[in-house]
Amino acid sequence: MITTPSSTAIKLIQFPKLYEQKLKAIPHLLAQTLILETDKPILEKTYWLNIADSSFPFVAVVAHTNMVDKKYYGNRHITYIGNYLPDRHPYLSLTKHQLLKVFTPYIQILNSSFNSEFKILNSELFSAPNAQPVHTLNYSQKAPNIKTPIEGIYLANLDSIYPWDRGTNYAVELGKRAASLIAQNLASQGDALRS
Repeated sequence: MITTPSSTAIKLIQFPKLYEQKLKAIPHLLAQTLILETDKPILEKTYWLNIADSSFPFVAVVAHTNMVDKKYYGNRHITYIGNYLPDRHPYLSLTKHQLLKVFTPYIQILNSSFNSEFKILNSELFSAPNAQPVHTLNYSQKAPNIKTPIEGIYLANLDSIYPWDRGTNYAVELGKRAASLIAQNLASQGDALRS
């Protein structure tokens, strides 16, 4: 059972060329997260804020210390500012300071006192590939099946979650489907051996 991103799976297993090309053809977004440690909360009473306004340069603000008490973080406030970006997006080449400069006017829309009354104590910037497959037209025909062309090798990752977006509940459902398929295949192999 392989649960890694498809780009990693093709480095681990020598799949038939057509199958490998099918996996490579699925585009993905990268996740980028700017973490700010501040002396005051950026969001007062909200834990997670999805940003649906396309004029904003980020898609989510998560005030971590509105869920987990700031006393566990030296009485500092931790806020994640998240984004999903295509490969080679200009934000991916920015430093944390440059990105904060881009984000600041938009953070100020969410909290007008940000920057003038805030002290940023620390910041970190992280990026990760393969955070989200892009479901293009006719994706149902492109999504990889759990059973690969190689006998005994199964693939269950974000690329297989369709038509839904990624999510923990869908990952659990995919895991159950994969386990069921593997159990069925093992049972049929056992039946064949007993025949």
